[in-house]
Amino acid sequence: MNILANPGVKVMERDDKRPTFSAKLESEIGKGGEVEIVIGEDKYTVMIDPADGSWSFTWPEDLDDGTYSLSIRATDSSGNDGIPKLYNLVIST
Repeated sequence: MNILANPGVKVMERDDKRPTFSAKLESEIGKGGEVEIVIGEDKYTVMIDPADGSWSFTWPEDLDDGTYSLSIRATDSSGNDGIPKLYNLVIST
């Protein structure tokens, strides 16, 4: 799922206990940086492909059904943090 493709969406519903998030950053700024993904208190970092600006991440553990706070923030290769994208993630299997 390209998480950045629908910027107005603030609630995401998934029927998968291990959702996958991905995007492609079109600007040169994002290429080679990293993305921080936070659900609740769990935080993971994914590298952005320097060739095309794409990244993908699948949550490593099963999430229980419920609503979670989700934050996704890109940091460019120079260490400049972007503005976090905030969502409510609803897991309903």
